[in-house]
Amino acid sequence: DGAWVRGDFDAHEAEAHVVVRGGGACEVRFSAGGRSVAAAVKDGETVLRVPLGDFRPWSPERPNLYTGVVELIEGGRVVQTRRERFGVRKLEVRGKEFYLNGRPFFVRGFGDDAVYPLTGLSPADRGFHRAHLAEARKAGFNFVRLHTHCELPEYFEAADELGVMIQAELPYYSDVPTEGFQFDPVRDVTELWRNFRRHPSFAVYSMGNEGSFGPELDRRIHAYVKKMDRDRLKINQDCHLARINPPDAADYLGGPIKEWPRGTVDPDRPFVTHEYLNLCIKLDSRSETDYTGVWLPPVTRKARAEWLAKSGLGAEWCDRLQDAQHALQRHWQKHGVEAARIDPFCDGYCFWTIVDVVVSQGGSYTAQGLFDPFWKPKRGGFSAEEFARFNGPSCILLDMGGDDRVFVSGETRTADFYFAHYGEAALPGATLELRLGAEDRTLLEMSLPAGDVAVGAARRVASAEIRFPPVPKPQKAALTARIGEVSNSWDVWMFPPRGLRDGRDLAVAPALKDAIGKLYGEFSVLGSPESEKAAVVVAVAGSPEAEAALLQGRRVVAVGEAKGVPNIKLGWWFMGSQVGTALLKHPVFGDLPHEGVLSPLLFRIIGNGKALAGSQHEESELFMVGEGGSGCFVYLALRRAKGGLGVAVESFGIDLLSGLPEAAVLLDGMIDYVRGIPESKK
Repeated sequence: DGAWVRGDFDAHEAEAHVVVRGGGACEVRFSAGGRSVAAAVKDGETVLRVPLGDFRPWSPERPNLYTGVVELIEGGRVVQTRRERFGVRKLEVRGKEFYLNGRPFFVRGFGDDAVYPLTGLSPADRGFHRAHLAEARKAGFNFVRLHTHCELPEYFEAADELGVMIQAELPYYSDVPTEGFQFDPVRDVTELWRNFRRHPSFAVYSMGNEGSFGPELDRRIHAYVKKMDRDRLKINQDCHLARINPPDAADYLGGPIKEWPRGTVDPDRPFVTHEYLNLCIKLDSRSETDYTGVWLPPVTRKARAEWLAKSGLGAEWCDRLQDAQHALQRHWQKHGVEAARIDPFCDGYCFWTIVDVVVSQGGSYTAQGLFDPFWKPKRGGFSAEEFARFNGPSCILLDMGGDDRVFVSGETRTADFYFAHYGEAALPGATLELRLGAEDRTLLEMSLPAGDVAVGAARRVASAEIRFPPVPKPQKAALTARIGEVSNSWDVWMFPPRGLRDGRDLAVAPALKDAIGKLYGEFSVLGSPESEKAAVVVAVAGSPEAEAALLQGRRVVAVGEAKGVPNIKLGWWFMGSQVGTALLKHPVFGDLPHEGVLSPLLFRIIGNGKALAGSQHEESELFMVGEGGSGCFVYLALRRAKGGLGVAVESFGIDLLSGLPEAAVLLDGMIDYVRGIPESKK
């Protein structure tokens, strides 16, 4: 009537559970790992055990599987045969850590929200799920949370083969069924066990999402599950609130949904972050032609162009802004994963999500995933291989005393390197190789002793005093660290020292003279007789001085107010005021080493731009445009005076007067560009 096989890690044995109904005197024979055992059938369940001489535990890195054979023998003849595939593993909590097969284990999980745009439902196709889970493994993931649902057996079979541990979740949101079925969590969790107990990939029970059945029922179900199944862990409901997962209802805790100050979350049990890094941008309309199945395209090229047209933007901005969104999301994905891995108390994360969930919001659709809904890398986002550099079993991490990566030649910064190592064995006498390089040039190299690296959480293994070398002009470089086969890299921007520049051709508004005086010398103050001869007027954007200069036909650099600095974060499950900003390749940016998108190069000086609406900027040429959930905004533009001959380069929401090197170079570029515009006749 039934047979399934359990692997016993501690005993190095395979354990067959067999139920026979009907018939006369029979026996069952169980064979696995080259050994066999037989026993007479008894009422109820017959349990047969054989030692596994060739003992090969199952793990994400080594998903070893056995096939056990159960034979029903009657009158000396084999009358029925069942083949049962199984693995042997032991997942447990020891104090504040997870252990898998006796070694420390770190959960590198992703969220699965059952996104199937072509079929609508999960296909009963092992090959289909293998292809997707292979991409997840290639990206470094070893765990998946099935959000308020459970997958088909074919999904579990693929996960068994590829080494993906599964958190199967009952379809309850708090104590509310998510579909039209009767409330009965005991029935549901029993069904979960009966259907998937044979799969080593099935690792964690969850009773639902972000809530509780009430303390008494939570406690009783926990006790029931732990008695029923000794091979798996259980969380009450997946949630970041500790009170949802008390010790009598959960083996471990959900953790923060966003980055948190390192070392500030230290509970009494392991924790895995809940729906972590839900970094919300807009869905890419370029995927429109991929929707050839059940789903219609959520965002078409036409709809995207019409939405931008409301802000007066042409179709050429569609892909520029979309690529900028992918780039900003890419940055915060890496930043967030590394922030979790460097925390000494964090035991894992559930990256939210591996593909775009596609939720309607703000006149568009959200795109939180690492990949698009079809498991394809995003343009300008991470490939699976790139993501695995910091999402693999072992990872090098960097602490430079802050998040800024903008430096001036000659500046010295201490770089502390941490190593989170969950490989199969310790690394004795490790060495960290460090390189600072720009394009094909090596600017700096170091070899640092990292000592003996134990298996476990991140710890500091090396420190370096980095003195940033001379550069002739601002440039981007990469700081790369390597220990054995493990490497990671971080972008940095280097600027030459900037002295006081010649400002004799500038007329500066009184409100700006102190700030400009730290950057330029010998300029005149607007309103003085000398200022009438100045080639360029520097004034506050929108001020009477700037507008008057424009009407006089003068060349103007108009510096707007910088509010909301920094406006660089993406919303969690919602689209905030910043989803991405695009920069044209244009001489107005001078020597600023930007790559066409908002990046950490500009994070320190970016605030809230000026809202764009309709055709209000027909007289303008836009150089830097951002997008938020409710509309678009301009950061940098050229405007020609209506009815006049003047021209102005205007900034909005950029802290150009901060004195930071990136701000000074951008201001220099604006001034130099205006200087190059032929002077109009008054």
